[in-house]
Amino acid sequence: MYNTFSPLIWFMAGKRQVRIVLFMVAACVLVAAFVGIWQWNKPRRSVADVPAIRLSSDSLLHHFTTNEKQANALYLNKALEVSGTVQTVDTNEDGKTTVLFASPDPMSSVFCTLREKGLKVAEGKEIVIKGFCSGMTTDVVLTDCVLVNPANEE
Repeated sequence: MYNTFSPLIWFMAGKRQVRIVLFMVAACVLVAAFVGIWQWNKPRRSVADVPAIRLSSDSLLHHFTTNEKQANALYLNKALEVSGTVQTVDTNEDGKTTVLFASPDPMSSVFCTLREKGLKVAEGKEIVIKGFCSGMTTDVVLTDCVLVNPANEE
């Protein structure tokens, strides 16, 4: 007596499918929100807690200028402890101290952005900075840096 092609039965079946689809969409949104919140709040990797590769700023720059591909394989996204003479000290738009190491190459050097705002570093002094290598643009860039020997601060 029931016609399987009855509009009411088709409509009821359609409602069930719509509920299933809406449930699946809601579940995906909840999972995406959970993952996003978890990623946002997970602790950042600190350079102070990671063992570092030690080298001079001149050696690091030489590796990148002679063979950038090999230098990226060795140093990219790794913690480096770089020593050298400070050429210039500045402040970026975020208020963080930036340090440019002296270099024999007039076109490039090692550029470091310190993690903490307002740190004072003396130009012309030998210092050691530890940070994550971000690769080379015109300079070799180190980010999230900390001073290893803060006794040389001004």
